[in-house]
Amino acid sequence: MTVDLESEKPVGMYDSQMKTLKEKPVANVYINNPIELQEIPGINDLSEIMNKRKEGQSLTTEDRKRFSELKQALENQSDIIMQSLASQLPDDKKGEYKNTSDDNLV
Repeated sequence: MTVDLESEKPVGMYDSQMKTLKEKPVANVYINNPIELQEIPGINDLSEIMNKRKEGQSLTTEDRKRFSELKQALENQSDIIMQSLASQLPDDKKGEYKNTSDDNLV
């Protein structure tokens, strides 16, 4: 689901929240197609790596490499979600996802 607030003023900011709620901004709500993300192979490795750090253990070169791979895979999946959401918004509200489309989703 994508929500497009047509308010000129920020919504959800503490200092303007009550004022904005009184003004009731116009919002368009879009129901998106379901997003199916592929499971990231070995995602449980991330938990093991994080636990090593939490316990004060040093990470091996292999751990660091695996962490980077998993981080990149998660960022890619975040981009897929954001591209899908942005595809429902007007161009001026798409931000960094303005020049992407659902065709680019993997």
